[in-house]
Amino acid sequence: MYLALFVPSRIEIRDEEIFLTMSTQILETGIPRYPVGGEWMIPRFSPVYPAVLASYASVAKPIGISLYGYMGEATADMLNWGIVSAFNLIFVTGIFVLLMLHVKHDAALWFLAITSSMLLFYGTTLFMEPFQAFLLLAAVVAFSGKRLFLSSLLLALLIGAKLPNIVFAPIFTLVLMVRRRTWKPALAYLILAGVLPLMMHMAYNAAFRGAPFDFGYSHAYPDEMTGRAVQQGFQNPFGRSLIGYLISPGKSFFLYNPALLPGLAGLVLGTKKKELLPTLCLAMSAASVLLYAGWSSWEGGVCYGPRFLVVMIPLVMVGFAYIDLARFRVSFVLLVLAGWTINMMARAGALYPAYEATGRYGTGDSFPLTYDFFGVMLRAYAMVWNGDAHTVLLIPRLLGGSVTAFGAWTFAAAVIVATCVTFWCIKAKNAKLS
Repeated sequence: MYLALFVPSRIEIRDEEIFLTMSTQILETGIPRYPVGGEWMIPRFSPVYPAVLASYASVAKPIGISLYGYMGEATADMLNWGIVSAFNLIFVTGIFVLLMLHVKHDAALWFLAITSSMLLFYGTTLFMEPFQAFLLLAAVVAFSGKRLFLSSLLLALLIGAKLPNIVFAPIFTLVLMVRRRTWKPALAYLILAGVLPLMMHMAYNAAFRGAPFDFGYSHAYPDEMTGRAVQQGFQNPFGRSLIGYLISPGKSFFLYNPALLPGLAGLVLGTKKKELLPTLCLAMSAASVLLYAGWSSWEGGVCYGPRFLVVMIPLVMVGFAYIDLARFRVSFVLLVLAGWTINMMARAGALYPAYEATGRYGTGDSFPLTYDFFGVMLRAYAMVWNGDAHTVLLIPRLLGGSVTAFGAWTFAAAVIVATCVTFWCIKAKNAKLS
């Protein structure tokens, strides 16, 4: 319910429009495609995620249409888009439930961890990353609970949605082989989770691209900002990307998710104790970083933060179960408030107009590893206060889009976070004393 406060009232970026268009085309024509320069194009990713989105849209669309009879067209349009944008809240809620049921700690901690991370931003967009993050966490949890068939199906769906996720299959297989000390279950897992979705991708390629081994990663795609054809692939220098992911002020993972620092420490401690769950989470997180560090647009293109690493956010959160957070209450709360402030300002403010105003739209090799990150966030938020741009958020827009409405919304959101911080601190202190 809290994340519903951050539902947007309009499309912000081309990628979201692509997913929505593909889901509409699947419903209307059965073909997963989107328009580019007056022609229809088949994307490099499979239609799994757009098909899931289409099933949601088929239910949400009639609700949105019915709104036009009760209110003005502009208001109905905003509400309609808000309903559609709430799609990924399903998967963020699923992440919350999985963590609460299968990993130690109370609901207040998971609420603080999720709302102070990039999931606050991406949970109310139509990007594919929350969907992938939920599937990967569910596959890891099922695997650690010895539900191998369920884990293999979840991983197969994840790989079916996006082929590069196939790097996770060998990790699961190797762990299974080491623990069982036999190759048969491991081979069956690899076939179900890796080989079958790969064959699905090949069949999709043959049907829509005319060649089973044409996965779309060797094609040149038009750059969103310049319109020029850009060749993409896994040929990026690792050094630059790793610096960008780890310590750069532009795309550092922990800059956008500071509260996850104790989680990483917890994963390391749990791995040293030879616990299965943290070992898997640490291995999957490392695989995500290494995989996308080699991608030509490692920063995720025109987007907020290191988009490709959203998939590892719930995995790092698992580390909270393997570290005594009660000993670091004050430090952890400060990290939570920092993360919440950064991500809230980005989601509530005029982020993309701020990017344009500061020239921070660079991608790939042109993306600056050093730039005034906090200046961009502050400018995005200030542009709404100053009246230079409208907030993207639905609720303040429905309340008239005034600075007063925006201020009231900010205050309400902050009060909810402060309440959860207080509740968790009291519980942590009592747990430490006992």
